[in-house]
Amino acid sequence: MIRLSKKRYVQSYEYSISFRFRHPSMDPAELSRELGLEPGHMWKAGDQRATQAGTPLAGAYTHSYWYTNLCSLVASSDELLEAALVRLLDRFRAHQEFLLRIRREGGGAELYVGVHGPSSFGFEFDPNLLADLAGMGITLGLEIFSEPQNS
Repeated sequence: MIRLSKKRYVQSYEYSISFRFRHPSMDPAELSRELGLEPGHMWKAGDQRATQAGTPLAGAYTHSYWYTNLCSLVASSDELLEAALVRLLDRFRAHQEFLLRIRREGGGAELYVGVHGPSSFGFEFDPNLLADLAGMGITLGLEIFSEPQNS
């Protein structure tokens, strides 16, 4: 059980979280079935490359890819990022062996977080949260987008 850290930042921010998966050969439909989630975008290793609009491109995909958006532009005043990550990890906990298998087979799973906020702010993640991510073989990716500073 993860406990949220007691230290709280008062800066407001918004975040989005998506789940991304890569694998050398697995059919991404297997991931959809296992997790019970619909992909926003996916392809299978060996499939003809194409744009998101479906226009064919040269060559074939060298790996399988699967992506879904889990939440979009959530305000920190509604749910802190750390709390959202804990909630999502609890959801993925039942799939731990499957996620570890992906990693053993040369693939990877990632919770990708896009954060929008002021030009200077930070996060502190509880070590137990980070240990749970590692224990499930899930990478945490953060991309910070600073809003223009008010003069």
